Amino acid sequence: MARITHLPQSYKIKSGKSMSMLKGKFEDKQLYSWDAVPDCTDNLCPAFRYCEFSLTKQREHKEEEGLDSGNGTRAVGNKCYTQLTYVRDVLGLITGAIKDLDEVMLFKIGSHLVPLYSMWCRLKIAELGVDSVTYETSRGTMCIHPIYKEMRDTALKIEIMWEKIGLLSIRNANPDLGDLRDGIPEPNLHRGSSTFYKRMMNSKQKVSTDIVQEPKGT
Repeated sequence: MARITHLPQSYKIKSGKSMSMLKGKFEDKQLYSWDAVPDCTDNLCPAFRYCEFSLTKQREHKEEEGLDSGNGTRAVGNKCYTQLTYVRDVLGLITGAIKDLDEVMLFKIGSHLVPLYSMWCRLKIAELGVDSVTYETSRGTMCIHPIYKEMRDTALKIEIMWEKIGLLSIRNANPDLGDLRDGIPEPNLHRGSSTFYKRMMNSKQKVSTDIVQEPKGT
């Protein structure tokens, strides 16, 4: 939660729990975030056996500590704590690391980018319930589970939205934003990406390639 300390108190109160996009003022501009989070489904959630924040786990922790085992996780009521903190961190990291965001950019971040990250988080949770990457059709054909296509498409849409909003060029001057986009190469289909191999190979060594053009008339 440290990443949202610079955001207004109204955001901390409403984030994840309000259908209203308006979440208060940020640097004298309106802060928008379409970040409503569903309730925790507890043992019906595909991530239940991994989650430390489910309603059941919270009640067990309270009982172990001799506290009231009433409903609700921490200070977020019955909301999915994993999704709530993830969406908060996304908005908090972007607005904290990128300076001079105008109100139009804030609106696009809150109404377009935040929902995509929310979708990504829900897909990752759903993936934990997938027993096998592949499945066999009635005709005996082996296929990849469709959730992985949805995840690839969502990752691509996130990348495209960064570009459309105009955050890619700003991000280059803000290396702290890297963890939001790890594993998604910067889209430059004509010239390539100067950081592609560096990030993919996790190396500090500079990699360059020479494009050899065939002479005309051959």
